[in-house]
Amino acid sequence: MVGRPLQALFPPRSALTAARDATPASAALDVRSLTPLPGAASARLLLRRGEIVGMGGLEGQGQRQIVRALAGVLRPQHSDIVRTDRHGQAQTLLFAVLALGAPNFLAPQNLANVNGQITALPIITLGQLVVALIAGIDLSVGSVVSLAGCLVATQADPLSGMALALGLTVGVVNGLGVAVAGIHPLIMTLSTMTFLQGLAYLVLQIPGGQVAPALGRLANDTLWGLPQALLWCALCAAAVALLLHRSRLGLHIFAVGANARSAHLNGVRALAVVLSAYVVCSLLAVVSGIYLAARVASGDPAMGASFGLESVTAVALGGVQLTGGVGSVLGVVTGALSLGLINNGINLFGISPFLRGAVTGALLLAALCAQRRQAVGL
Repeated sequence: MVGRPLQALFPPRSALTAARDATPASAALDVRSLTPLPGAASARLLLRRGEIVGMGGLEGQGQRQIVRALAGVLRPQHSDIVRTDRHGQAQTLLFAVLALGAPNFLAPQNLANVNGQITALPIITLGQLVVALIAGIDLSVGSVVSLAGCLVATQADPLSGMALALGLTVGVVNGLGVAVAGIHPLIMTLSTMTFLQGLAYLVLQIPGGQVAPALGRLANDTLWGLPQALLWCALCAAAVALLLHRSRLGLHIFAVGANARSAHLNGVRALAVVLSAYVVCSLLAVVSGIYLAARVASGDPAMGASFGLESVTAVALGGVQLTGGVGSVLGVVTGALSLGLINNGINLFGISPFLRGAVTGALLLAALCAQRRQAVGL
């Protein structure tokens, strides 16, 4: 930079660009008066989708604290952070269309059915989010759901731990295959999916078995007037949110997804992060399988067949970049709700249920086409 004016490196922006920057509605994140440390000057930051922002200055001037505050790891002294992402607008519009167009949509029985039917998908999608943040994908979640449900329905003691051991084992195997053996996540989890689906049919050839009544009540009863299925979702969402935004592992997950090599050079143990992500995903799939088995009081070796594609679709609809590093719990929950409402609308409008797969595939393709990429792939 010696001998060259600063304007030559950073030319002034046009009036149109300046006006666009000054419009908060165009921003995905608007940070005002962020004070990371006592006595430090407040920071002002405006971010839009697709932008990469760097921070310069002398060491010790608060750059690291600002980044940690934005990531949720450090609680700032004062902040006014406004996210202008429009999660929920599409769901509100979809809900209004169904309420006006489908006469039975607002019926209490249908709303109860929707709640029960949708619950499993957000739980699985939360696990898929964790894997997607490290630029991975897990197609085996559907088979994990099926096998976990079959195990719960055929064991005398549903709390024996076999289902949770299943989730832990599958997650470790998937993580080792991806991180150590270097197998592409699609191929690795597709192989695991096929293997686990065979085991599910070996445990229970046809729908049947019996689930402990206490477990059934946890899935079907109400608490303070609210269905307990909603509590399953809320607890899982809160756990994943705490993991991603209030723990060191969550920070490392975002770092590995954004740039695995850079994270490794900065001391992040990428292998442990990948293993943890796949274990979390498989454990949440087990929780979903236990819920489904408890809800219908039986196991079914095919109950999770559609969740592999649907969870990836919900993640993409929720604004998660499948190339890693970008995503939120709120986004995937709204994506899962959108997909669940669409499936319920297909039933209410009398549309052939065979179109459900076609709609899911079309939504996944549309969501992926809207994402930015620089190379062929996810």
